[in-house]
Amino acid sequence: MKRFLCLAVSCLVVMAWAPAVPAADITVKIADHFPAGHVIPATLTKPWMARVEELTGKKVKFTHFPAQQLVKQVEALGAVQRKVVDIALVNPGLFPTEFALTGATFLPNGYDSVVHGGKALRRMYSHKAVQEELKKAGVRVLLIEPLDSYEAMTEKPVKSPADLRGLKVRAAGEAQVAAARALGGTPVTMAAPEMYTGMQRRTLDGLLFAYSVGRSYKLNEVVKHGTVGANTGYANVIYAVNEAVWNSWPADVRDAMTKAAEEIQPRAWADLDKATQDSINAFRGAGVTITDVSKTAARKEWVDALRPVREQWAASMKSRGLAGPEVLEAWDRALAETK
Repeated sequence: MKRFLCLAVSCLVVMAWAPAVPAADITVKIADHFPAGHVIPATLTKPWMARVEELTGKKVKFTHFPAQQLVKQVEALGAVQRKVVDIALVNPGLFPTEFALTGATFLPNGYDSVVHGGKALRRMYSHKAVQEELKKAGVRVLLIEPLDSYEAMTEKPVKSPADLRGLKVRAAGEAQVAAARALGGTPVTMAAPEMYTGMQRRTLDGLLFAYSVGRSYKLNEVVKHGTVGANTGYANVIYAVNEAVWNSWPADVRDAMTKAAEEIQPRAWADLDKATQDSINAFRGAGVTITDVSKTAARKEWVDALRPVREQWAASMKSRGLAGPEVLEAWDRALAETK
């Protein structure tokens, strides 16, 4: 009995002096559709993950699934909601039912640079009505990445909206389709990977697309003319986290993710502006004639031609009982105050 008591006391002493067992590491599954080497993972996603790991002392570790390895782009929101992944890249434009009011940020005549767009979008995703949409979807925004403006890219010279009249123009999403019609074109819905052959085979006469990603589709080989400053529409993507998963993480982890986002996002936005200019230069180097309409008298023609798209969107949202006019006004205010 005496020997048993001694052993028990010894065990207690050892336990008392043993170092505390560190909290279990948190492994976060994050997924997107970008291929290896894409500018957004290189400048936003990966630096953000590295910074979070640094701020948490490696307490948080990430498992990254790029190139739709785990989640298809059109299934991203559902994958987050079902906790297939903790975080996924979501294009709100692909989910117009869940994120109807976010559509204000896709409308023409918005921001002039990715940095400008990022600052304005940061405000918009904090707007009460937009927050309600996110809450209903059960997700929270962690990272925001605006794309550069959608510009006209065509076979024939294009300097004013009149030059698009009667052309078959590739457009994706409600805002782009409306913009193509407002500019006098016939919108053609076509997946991005099919644009190259569409231009080759004359299924398309032109496109509304972003230069930052246009080069990856080799569009500089099949278009001869383009605009800068027409600002026919926009897109943005978010890295969204399941709200319940977010709340399950310790406060210090959530703080680290927020801090890392505040640090990394502005640099990523500036990097995408640079990538956009590099792509425009590549288009010019390939012999594409690009007209900066923001520096010509035609700029007002583009603004006037596209204004009804914004008005129609607000009216459509209002007819559905949604705060479209108020959200569009808030978006315009955010654009003006962050310029």
